[in-house]
Amino acid sequence: MESPFQDFTILTPNAMLGYGFSADHFWYGVQKYSPAAVIVDSGSTDGGPYKLGMGRMTCGRASYARDLEPVLAACFHRRVKVLIGSAGGDGSDRHVGEMLGIVEEISRRRGYRFRVATIGAGMDRGFVRGRIAEGKVSPCGPVEELEADVVDGAVDIVAQMGAEPYV
Repeated sequence: MESPFQDFTILTPNAMLGYGFSADHFWYGVQKYSPAAVIVDSGSTDGGPYKLGMGRMTCGRASYARDLEPVLAACFHRRVKVLIGSAGGDGSDRHVGEMLGIVEEISRRRGYRFRVATIGAGMDRGFVRGRIAEGKVSPCGPVEELEADVVDGAVDIVAQMGAEPYV
């Protein structure tokens, strides 16, 4: 019986966007494996919460642009899809917007045109406070209960997500 699923190849140029990788190795992978998608994360459970609390991206803008140059070239010239997780290190709506700005800047400079979609992870504070009031928020591990005043004092709030928004 034939499988209803098609095989496809993904290429991950490095563990975290902005940390750098060999462009020669990247292009070798693109040429040898003809990936359907380049998928790379941009966040971490280590530094991500810290960066979220500080309102800063994990790497500088120039580091993200350097890594995105060959990735976007592959996207445009080879019709490879690109997926970036946890944009900017924490996936906040602000950092998703900054990453989109980098993609748009490179695209304008290089003459690339393609469809781009973003997935926001920002959470409305009122919604979170309401869920706390309803007793529908519980700690994930041995930590204290979340309280509304902590929600109000947070720099930003993001939600975790799985593959469903990408699909």
